[in-house]
Amino acid sequence: MVHKQPRLAATSWRKNALAAALMAKIPSHVRLRSAVELDAGIPDILSAIAARSAASVTADLARPTSATYKEFVSVADALFDVDADGGRFPTTVTSVAVPLAQSVCITGVQWSEFPIAISDSRRRVCAKLLHALRRDIPLNGTAHPLVQAAAVWPGVPDASVPVTTKTWTLNSKFTKWQSSGLYIFPGSDVKVQFCPGVGVDATSIVGVQIGSTTDTLWDVKDADWERFPATTEYGKYWVKDGAACQYMTIKSLFGGLLFLDTQIAGNLGSITVSGNITPSPLYTGGMSVSDWQKMLDGTVSPFGEMEFEGIILSYPTAILRKSTCASNPAEMKSFYDKLMPEYYKLSGEPLRPYKERINVELQLSVGWMYAGYPIQAHNITDVQELCIHKQSIYETETINPVNNWGYYHELGHNFQKDSWTDYLDQTEVTVNIFSMQMSEIFPFSVHQFGQADFEPNGNARKLEEEWRKKSQPFGNQGTDLFMKLLYYIELRQSFGFEAFRRVFRAYEKLDKQPKTEKEMIDTWAVTFSTTVGYDISPFMTTRWKIPVSDAAAAKTKSLKAFDVGTVFGCGSDSVSFPFGLSPCAEIGVASPTALNFKMSTWATLRRGMSLVIGLEGAGAPALTSTVKVSGKDASLFSMNAVYKKSGTGGAVYLTPTALIPFDTGVTISLEFSAALPTGPLETTFWVENSTDSSLMIASKRKGALSTGNGGKTSSAGHALGFMLYSVYFVLLLSV
Repeated sequence: MVHKQPRLAATSWRKNALAAALMAKIPSHVRLRSAVELDAGIPDILSAIAARSAASVTADLARPTSATYKEFVSVADALFDVDADGGRFPTTVTSVAVPLAQSVCITGVQWSEFPIAISDSRRRVCAKLLHALRRDIPLNGTAHPLVQAAAVWPGVPDASVPVTTKTWTLNSKFTKWQSSGLYIFPGSDVKVQFCPGVGVDATSIVGVQIGSTTDTLWDVKDADWERFPATTEYGKYWVKDGAACQYMTIKSLFGGLLFLDTQIAGNLGSITVSGNITPSPLYTGGMSVSDWQKMLDGTVSPFGEMEFEGIILSYPTAILRKSTCASNPAEMKSFYDKLMPEYYKLSGEPLRPYKERINVELQLSVGWMYAGYPIQAHNITDVQELCIHKQSIYETETINPVNNWGYYHELGHNFQKDSWTDYLDQTEVTVNIFSMQMSEIFPFSVHQFGQADFEPNGNARKLEEEWRKKSQPFGNQGTDLFMKLLYYIELRQSFGFEAFRRVFRAYEKLDKQPKTEKEMIDTWAVTFSTTVGYDISPFMTTRWKIPVSDAAAAKTKSLKAFDVGTVFGCGSDSVSFPFGLSPCAEIGVASPTALNFKMSTWATLRRGMSLVIGLEGAGAPALTSTVKVSGKDASLFSMNAVYKKSGTGGAVYLTPTALIPFDTGVTISLEFSAALPTGPLETTFWVENSTDSSLMIASKRKGALSTGNGGKTSSAGHALGFMLYSVYFVLLLSV
C-alpha cells in the first residue's frame, strides 16, 4: 500500500480558522523562527476554559458532545497546526495554555500507560495539546508526560550509562538520513555542532532528526493508540558558533536514534554531538561478526541499525539480539546486497544518491507496512520476521504468513513511476511486477504472486477462473487487483522480465512523460509494442478492454501480431527475439553417462508435482537404465528421479520430497546407469501434477542434441534453449 507521509503529518493549519488567524499575523520571514506576540482569540477561549474548575473541565473532556470539549478540541487543533507549521507561541498563549494543560492533562493522568482507547476522549485531545506545547511545558525530569510516554515507545536506555560526547568526520557516499550510531535519552537537550570541511556549504546538512518513528497516529480514529501518536523531533535552524562552525540544540522528549539529514554526499566536515546520549548498534558491511555481537551485547540503546547495499534497517535491539539472522548478519548482507540492485535493473532508473530505509513501528497509522522514506513496518513480534531471506519455500509445505512479498511490494512502490502506473486504478497492480520479479530471482516465499498459492484449488487458479467467467474490463473499479495482475503475468509469460526492463528504460528516455490517462494508455501500448517487436494493442483492447486510441494502434499495426500464450526467447525464437532472460534451460552432455540442465530461470516444485524431461531419439538412454539426480547444492535436490517410457521414447520424472526451488544458474545433473548411445537426442520439458494433470501440461519445445563424441555436445546442438515453466506460467497457457 502506498501511504507516504510528511515528517510531521498534520492537517494544514489553513483548515482551522483559529490557526489561520494566528499564523496570518506572523510575518512570513519570521514565522518559522521566533515567537511573535499576537492575539487571535485563543487566549480568551483558553481563559474561559481555565476559569472553570479542573474537575469540571476534566469531566467535560470525557464527554465529546459537551461545548467545553468542542472548544478544547478547536484550540488544541489550532495550536497543534501552528506548531506543525513551524510557528512558536506568544506568552499570551503559553501563559494560559501551559497551566491549563498541567491541571487538566497532566495532573492525575498516567502517560506511561497505553493503549489509549478510542473512548478515552480526554487523553486523546490532551495528547494533541501536550504535543503542541511540548517545548513550553517545564521538563521537570522524568515527570514530563511525554517523557513518561517514551518509556512505552521508542524506549528508555538504562539511566546508569554515563553521558557520551561523540565527534567524527561525516564522510558519506549517499544523501538523506545519515546514521550517527547514537541514541538520545528521552527528556534531553542535545547539542549538535557542525564544522563544514573546506569547500563545503554550511547548508549541506539541512537538519537533525531524533527518532525514526515518522508515522503519526493523529488520524487513527477507529483504533486504540498503542503508543503516543508522534515521537520524532526535527531541527533545521543552525546558529553561528564562531567563524567556521554552527550548532543547534534540540529538546527531545521522546529520544530516539539520531540522524543527520544531508543533501549532498562526500566529506562534509566534523560533527560533535553532546548531551545525554549513548551509542546505538550500527552494523556496516565491513564489521566482523564478533564486533557486531559485542556491540549488541553491550548496548543499552532500545534501537539499532543494519546497513547494507542500497538499504538500511532500523529495528528494536531486543529483536536484533534474539534473531539468529541479525546475530550473524553475513547472510542478510548477501541477500540485501543482491536484492537492491535488482530494483534498479528492473526499473531502469539510475542509481539514487540515497539508500532506502525500512523502519519498525510499534503501531502504524494504516496497514501492515507502507512505502515511503523510510518504509514503515509494523512492530515485529516474531523474531524470524527479521529473517525475510530465510522464509524459504523449501522450509515449509504450508502457506507461510510471514513471507517476503510485503517487503518486495513496498520497495516496489518506491520504484513505481506515475507515467506507467497512474491510470485505471493500478497503484497496487504495477507494483507487483517488482514483487513477482524479486520472488523469481529470490524464491524464498510460498506466496509467489501475492495472496495466490498454486495448489490445484488455490487462489491463483480461482482468480483465473473467476476472471474468465466475468471477463471484467481492466478499468473497472471493482476488478480484483490480482486479476489485473494477470494482464502483466501474461506479458511476462510471453516476453519475460527483460521486456519490462527495456520498456521501463525506454520510459526513462522519453522526451515527454504522459500525463493524462489517455496518454498513459497509448504510451504503454506503443512503447511496449515497439520494444518487443510485437503489437499488443489488440491484446489490450480486445482481451483486457483497455481503450487504446486508434492513433496509437495505427503506430503498432505494422508489427507482428501477438497471440496470448505464445512464449518467446527460447530455442529458435531467440534468434528473432533477443530476450535471453525468458524462462529457459540449456542442455549439454556432461560425460558419457550424464546430461546437464542449466536453468536460466527458476521453477517451483511441490509435493505431487513432477518436472518431466522427455528424451527421444537414437541418443536417448535405454529404458533399462536407472538415473540419479544431483546438483551443486545437494540439499536442494531431495527428490526422486525415475526414468520410464513416455510416448515414443523415455522421460525422467523428478519428484520432490519437499518444496524445491530451481534458481537461475542452477545446474541439474542426470547420471544414467549406462552410457548414452551415440546419436541425435530430442528433449522436452514440462510439469505434471498427479492430482490435476490438465493443469500442469505445458507446451513442449524440442531441440536437437548429439550424444556420444566423447561426452561433448556438437557445435550445432550446444546450449539450445528449451521451455521450463514455473507453475503460474503453465496456469496461464490456457487462459
